[in-house]
Amino acid sequence: MVTPEQFMEGYLAEMVRLHEQWAAGFRPVQQRYFAPSYNAFEPEKNVRTARKDSVLSIAKAGDRVEVITTGYGEEHRMRYTLERCGEEFRIVLVEMECSLCCRRGSSRANCPFCHGKGWKGLPFEPRS
Repeated sequence: MVTPEQFMEGYLAEMVRLHEQWAAGFRPVQQRYFAPSYNAFEPEKNVRTARKDSVLSIAKAGDRVEVITTGYGEEHRMRYTLERCGEEFRIVLVEMECSLCCRRGSSRANCPFCHGKGWKGLPFEPRS
């Protein structure tokens, strides 16, 4: 039976490979369509960031497992909710730490991004 740690290690490793493939595939597009001095997208940065992502904590929450990682993107932690599926797990929810609240050190009930939860589920919904 796969442990949550093994599952997440496999997932994070696959994400690194995905970003490496995307960076390699984007390189010819960047060379063909973008000026050498203009770096609109930085796929190599995404690879470096994905390589650094690691598990910080794993906690059982009822029938689910909550995993927090160092994060991806703008250095915000990520929270994954896992459910057992046979001998493995499946991710049922991905959340990013609130960029506004984490800068303040705590969540606020009137936060326009997370509404006081401290985390925002992915994909992001457009603000109304």
